[in-house]
Amino acid sequence: MLDKSHNLSNAQNVATVMHDIASPVTLIRLNLDLLENELEINQELKAQSLLLRKYIKRAIIGVEKVTKVINYSLDCQYRNYQQEIFCVKKELINVIENFEIRSIHEKVELKFNINHKCKIIGSKSAFHRVFGNLIGNALDAYSTCKNQDGKRIRITAYKGGEHFIITFEDRAGGIPDTIQKYLFKEQYTTKSKGNGLGLISIKNLVEQHFKGFINCYSRKGQGTIFAIALPLAR
Repeated sequence: MLDKSHNLSNAQNVATVMHDIASPVTLIRLNLDLLENELEINQELKAQSLLLRKYIKRAIIGVEKVTKVINYSLDCQYRNYQQEIFCVKKELINVIENFEIRSIHEKVELKFNINHKCKIIGSKSAFHRVFGNLIGNALDAYSTCKNQDGKRIRITAYKGGEHFIITFEDRAGGIPDTIQKYLFKEQYTTKSKGNGLGLISIKNLVEQHFKGFINCYSRKGQGTIFAIALPLAR
């Protein structure tokens, strides 16, 4: 019979493989989006654009299916993932650095202020999943925002009592009051594309894996703030 440590090792291996797959899949999706944008502005390609867009959309559908499988697999693995104590500041900076190229390309400034080297208990991979999703969502919001001036994502992290508080603020137009209550509902999304699993996965990881909590504050026509509180390691 397999012991618990063997099962945990297998879970970690699967999660590692899924993360290794997720990086090139994200790169593929980014390049497909860039190619689609190029068809919009390049007059010489317009004659072929209809056929090319057809192929691009097929590829994007395939990428989204793979992404959905990856996300589901990671959600399952994190439930059994071995926890460790790690520095929030170090891992948060690592997450931010992963989005530097995309933010430069999309002309969105990533500003961050992390004041304390607090430590929490949990999985680094789960941490990267939560905060990578939040930054990605903010970048996605700017892609459909009418106001393209002064695009910025402000990330602030500080110690608050027995928790480490991390906030993500954008000025990408906000979310209407009538739909904010549905943000963390399964299969709900404010995006024109997507499967609606992003925010519910984030909420589950924050509450169930890290034993913390998450809130959203948004004003239509202005911007959105996501605030996450994670218990400090003792």
